[in-house]
Amino acid sequence: MGGEGPYLRFLNDPEDGSQSSRASPARPPLPLNNKQLDETYTRAHAFLLKRIEQLVQLGWEQHETDDALLTPLSYTRFRPEYTSLLAQRSRVELRLPRTASAWFEPSLIPQWKTMFERSALFEARRHGRGSSTSDRYADVYLYVDVEFPLQDIFNFLQCLMPDVLVIIRVDDLDDIGESETTQRLPSPRWIEEYAEELCPIFGEERFTNVPERFSNAVVLRSL
Repeated sequence: MGGEGPYLRFLNDPEDGSQSSRASPARPPLPLNNKQLDETYTRAHAFLLKRIEQLVQLGWEQHETDDALLTPLSYTRFRPEYTSLLAQRSRVELRLPRTASAWFEPSLIPQWKTMFERSALFEARRHGRGSSTSDRYADVYLYVDVEFPLQDIFNFLQCLMPDVLVIIRVDDLDDIGESETTQRLPSPRWIEEYAEELCPIFGEERFTNVPERFSNAVVLRSL
């Protein structure tokens, strides 16, 4: 048995920014147009800035910002799995736009793809494979193993854009072949734990029928 990943993908279609709202944190889907998506994201500023403040308290460096970004942050991660001292020090940056529509801006897509897919900012893991937070949200197969405030930011973005920001794992099963798992929403336990903060952001209607909400949070398919 082998496989590939897990890894993150920012599956953004610049031709159709509404793709992120094909499914919402609730079931059945409640579509969001671009205006509603921006309004939802604006209501989330306090939630995001609170996590940014928590990261600063953990030693992250805060940088000057402009009208396009919430406060950018950077941090030097130590990765003991690498033998080279230079490779053990990995500088990561967190950049969050002020508007949700910026996630779909064609000129910015390379920046977002680099941040999610090719930097060491978010570590995608599957449970039972050396993860340090596996006991926190053991009800999902794939997730990001990072500082809790950064995990909260990622989980929120998955709720906002479940078809855009995904975690993928490919398993090569003996005598069966390859199977792909896509985690498109965070842990149900996380949603319930933060419902008091998230409900005013998304609206109460999106936080009803919890079992239905996660009916297709994970997508499985044979390759």
